[in-house]
Amino acid sequence: MDTLDDDSLGALSPALSADIAASADLSRRHAEIADIRDHDAAALQGYAEFARPQTAELLRILSLDKPYVRAHDDYLCYRDEAGDEVEVLDIAGGYGSLILGHNHPELRRLAISQLRQEMPTHAQMSIRGEAGLLCRDLDAELHAATGRHFVITLGNSGAEAVEAAAKHARMAQLARLDAFAEQVERRLARIRAAEAAAKRLGGTLELILDGHAHTSFDAFAAAVRASNARAVVAAAPRFLAAQGAFHGKTMGALALTHKPLFRDPFLRGGTETNFFDWQRLSADPAAAHALVAAGAYTLILPGTVVDGRVTCQHETFNAYAALFLEPIQGEAGVIPVPPEAAMALVAAVRAAGVPVVVDEIQTGFYRTGALLASSRMGLVGDYYLLGKSLGGGLAKIAACAVTREHYLPRFGLLHTSTNVEDDPSCGIARKALVIARQLGDAVQARGGQLRAGFEALRTRYPQVIRDVRGEGLMLGIAFADMKLRQSYGLQLLARSGYMGYVLAGHLLHEHGIRVAPALAASTVIRIQPSAYIKATEIERVLAAFDQLCRIVDNEDIYKLIEFALPEDTRGLRPLGDFRQGEIALEPPAAGMRRVGFLTHYIDAAHLRVADPSLALLDTDTLEDLLERMLPVTEPIVLGRRTITASHGGQASVVFAGIPVTSGMIRRALLNQDESRLQALCHRGVATLRNEFGCAVVGLGQYTSILTKNGQSVPDDATIITTGNSYTVYVGVQAVLAMARERGWDTRDLTIGIIGAGGNICSAYAQCFTRHAGRLLLYGGDHARGVRKAERAADSVLRHTLSELADGGTPRSGFERAVAAAAGAAGDGAPARPWPRFHQHWRDLGSPPALQVVDALDALGDCDLLVVATNAAEPFLGPEHCKPGAIVCDISVPMNCRDDLFDNDRGITVLLGGEVALPNAEVMPVRGMRLADGMAYACLSETILLGLEEGHASCSYGNIQPCDVDAMGALGEKHGFRVGHHKQTRIF
Repeated sequence: MDTLDDDSLGALSPALSADIAASADLSRRHAEIADIRDHDAAALQGYAEFARPQTAELLRILSLDKPYVRAHDDYLCYRDEAGDEVEVLDIAGGYGSLILGHNHPELRRLAISQLRQEMPTHAQMSIRGEAGLLCRDLDAELHAATGRHFVITLGNSGAEAVEAAAKHARMAQLARLDAFAEQVERRLARIRAAEAAAKRLGGTLELILDGHAHTSFDAFAAAVRASNARAVVAAAPRFLAAQGAFHGKTMGALALTHKPLFRDPFLRGGTETNFFDWQRLSADPAAAHALVAAGAYTLILPGTVVDGRVTCQHETFNAYAALFLEPIQGEAGVIPVPPEAAMALVAAVRAAGVPVVVDEIQTGFYRTGALLASSRMGLVGDYYLLGKSLGGGLAKIAACAVTREHYLPRFGLLHTSTNVEDDPSCGIARKALVIARQLGDAVQARGGQLRAGFEALRTRYPQVIRDVRGEGLMLGIAFADMKLRQSYGLQLLARSGYMGYVLAGHLLHEHGIRVAPALAASTVIRIQPSAYIKATEIERVLAAFDQLCRIVDNEDIYKLIEFALPEDTRGLRPLGDFRQGEIALEPPAAGMRRVGFLTHYIDAAHLRVADPSLALLDTDTLEDLLERMLPVTEPIVLGRRTITASHGGQASVVFAGIPVTSGMIRRALLNQDESRLQALCHRGVATLRNEFGCAVVGLGQYTSILTKNGQSVPDDATIITTGNSYTVYVGVQAVLAMARERGWDTRDLTIGIIGAGGNICSAYAQCFTRHAGRLLLYGGDHARGVRKAERAADSVLRHTLSELADGGTPRSGFERAVAAAAGAAGDGAPARPWPRFHQHWRDLGSPPALQVVDALDALGDCDLLVVATNAAEPFLGPEHCKPGAIVCDISVPMNCRDDLFDNDRGITVLLGGEVALPNAEVMPVRGMRLADGMAYACLSETILLGLEEGHASCSYGNIQPCDVDAMGALGEKHGFRVGHHKQTRIF
């Protein structure tokens, strides 16, 4: 087939030629879009698979996974699905690296020129010309700001500058100790000579050290050296840094970084840094001196010989190699240090001979309007660290400047790196310095406009913005702590530590504005644009934050996360008002025992009640949302209520939840992928213990299963209960009470247990042996369920045989049948009695007293049915039940279908897991479907253990009938009643 090329188009009519050309352009455009999509998809996959898998996953979860392809001024650009560039206003500013913006035109021209002239990058073991000029220029700038001259060590990153400062300070500290040791040895040599001279004259020297006389010089010298060595080791050389400090993530810099999240995975144990509290130093003028004095220690310096006696003196040293401080703690939440406290601390450490390292990596280079933010408070350091914007947004370069009087020339020989001091980077940094020094006024003006706007928003939304702080173009917008909000969605984001990232995602997708939270304070949004940001762009930023604050103020979680929802679920409604304030935390009285209860969402309907702003989303969307958030999910706090016993005793109950549904947990268990959810339960227990001081924690619903009936919880100090013992007791009593109301003989009932393989139903079956004529156990319609039911049958028989062996008289038809079968066999109680008894009853040809069934239809003759399974959906209906039967459903969510409640066959459904509280308190948890004055039995057991201080858990691991009886007695003692008449469907 012939094809048309560009030349042949001219032979066609103009109209046809134009159509064909347009078609060809369109085809090329489609091909380009396909190439772009392939490239971007490959980039995303490569980053996720080969670079930073967990970072990529978090960015995906938070909808921040944009591969940016171009940048200029205050803008970054990414490509949309059509391959078109989308501009984003970038006020994250490279975490403070872009005071000159992206790709400053003068720097870009310089970089191109460097490449054209083939400027060398690697010329080690030579005079690095551009490095020398840059260090000269930096010294001149620093001298103008501080009045001191410096020797400058260059690095590739801020963390490297921190490393250089820490290494130099430690080297200087060791040099002082080495010099002192040499001085000690010179003095000892003189004393040795004096001792020899005294001996020649027939005399001796008095060698006294710390009140102890030594008979020989060797013993004296050894004592001096040993004493000094012990003092140096005991002093444990270290650094001083502030709480909240962030100085980088390399090993040495991490030792100076305060937040355990960054430090502990690498530096557990001794961090070699003492972290002080600025607030304490501000409140107590003497605290700075006390802090420095804590590092002081003395070494012995032998003195001269006077009248035949050796004198010794003590020289004071300090264990602190250096004080590191940031004028504004950027990653802690853009927190300016208190000037008076900082000046007092600097004076104290300097008096002790400890150098001061001022970390200006983020605050310096005109970010706040001056070369050094510290100069604005009159603080002068011995070392200065610069980085980030030093490279002009193009070069990766940093600097550690040490005053000439502190600098050790040998350091420059020992501290080297292959990639530092390259001419291109240093040349760009020199040019950036020339440009930046002209921008101080612009920084102040633009920073003032931004600050005034955010202060106005703070006044308008006092419940949303807590503080506006910082200087110049380094501002922090501190959003309110929402860890106790009624909006479970807002609380989840706050407790997860990702609130700031969701706010950033919202601003990115809804307003095309890029921000970033502080690394160690995720509710603080950093505002760090370039000095060139325009007034109109500032107005755009403020308008976007206004809309964001309105959404958060209204607690409309749907509108906040709308950008992350499937496209067909966006725009379903306008902004709504869902404000509910803080959760109800009834304060406990002094000395009141505190207990906690851990639960989770029952289903998506529960979530809609708990967070009404999400009510318009369907079940699949809600569960997908929870699944997506699971990697960053943390337990949330639901409320606190004081419960009063009948005798007046009280316990304070704190409710916490893991934000997942029963269906999600069920799927995880079926897929044997529950480790993440188990860890979430463990963190829930830790929250209740550490944040609220709970001595007892109850595990509600599936949390008991996820934690292996509490046994996986790594906490020996907290009493853990699943509440299963009281749950069984309440269920048994509820069923028997209704049976007696009907006039039934409660010693010869046919009782079916659905879920017999579980811990609760196994205990139910054992407790019903004294009331049953026959027991039918159903574990499921599959082989695994049958095996579990057979193991439950073994437990039932062992329990019954044990009670009969103790001389007990059979109380029920079931016990009589077991006694007769045991008498016929006559060989005691085997470990697995079920097979033998099963065969015995089969041989008799009569209905067995105990039967394992594998179909629900086999339970149609049961007078009573107890059901407690982990099924996510209801399955038990009227067709499975005997007319007039009593069904006790203690499952959450319920196992009984709606038509079983509304049946016309006289079948009664009881919610046996409910208890009437003595004082009829109302649970404070939205979505917890309980009638007023009622509590779940498992919750009630938790409360009872709080009322009965010192009582051991009866529901840790597998439970026994004796545990059930013990909890029943405890409930009666405190006035808790079985809610056996509760038949309303509240689940």
